[in-house]
Amino acid sequence: MCDQKCIQVCTDYTCDRERGECMKGSAINFINFTRVNQSSQVNNKTAQNAFDGDVFTFSQTDVGVNETWWGTFEFPTQIEWIFIVVGKGNYSIFVGDGITYQQSALCVNVQTPSGYDYLYSNTSCINSVKGDTMTVKRNGNGSLVLNEIHPVGCSNCRDGCINGFCNECNREYYGQMCDQKCIQVCTDYTCDRERGECMKGLIIIWHFCNI
Repeated sequence: MCDQKCIQVCTDYTCDRERGECMKGSAINFINFTRVNQSSQVNNKTAQNAFDGDVFTFSQTDVGVNETWWGTFEFPTQIEWIFIVVGKGNYSIFVGDGITYQQSALCVNVQTPSGYDYLYSNTSCINSVKGDTMTVKRNGNGSLVLNEIHPVGCSNCRDGCINGFCNECNREYYGQMCDQKCIQVCTDYTCDRERGECMKGLIIIWHFCNI
């Protein structure tokens, strides 16, 4: 009846009709927030509205200078991509330890085009950023409107990543999607992520006894 939501968010927005899982390892690794907040609030436009899976609901702050929304991760996380829907204005998204506006923590700047009320954007960070907090700042004077935001982390992505490339592989795996076993057994259980061979010649050699 196709009346159940997919249990994974997939890059092509389709899933196996029986199991609900992404096909061909194309799951998007969305990162969850454990807590969200904002600098002020208009009526019932709470910070939680920006992370409820509904692009028609939104969080909203009062009109002010550099109004801010922020969300906290369970632990420091490396972020590569962001799915974001924002209202009018120019926004900066940062990832760092706690709320920060440092340039080194900048993931990306986004701006709603003139004449449009909203911007839908699936955008990559200009730098690889890591931290326990994502901060969205509306630059200048105005009301921050955030319909939806979903950070994407791609480290160790055995299940796939929206940009098709993992940052690093789990132990004993290599390849673009970290889905191939290392072809050599290495002393530190890691291998070159492109060739699958041990780095620095750290190969474990097994010696067997003849009985």
